[in-house]
Amino acid sequence: MNFLKNKYKNYKEGLEDFLSQKQSMERDCGNYQPPTKEDIERWTNTFQTFWEMEKLDSLPGLVI
Repeated sequence: MNFLKNKYKNYKEGLEDFLSQKQSMERDCGNYQPPTKEDIERWTNTFQTFWEMEKLDSLPGLVI
């Protein structure tokens, strides 16, 4: 379970870092637009899919 927590933490930190870098670049270019509701839903769905696959991957004897 600790393995999954670390994977989650690394994924979350990576995503936050990516988003902050993206926002910085967009602001520097003068065309910054805050994330839309659709963007947030898409990122949430992406994370949910990642999390579900990680849970399945951790089950013994299951090959994906």
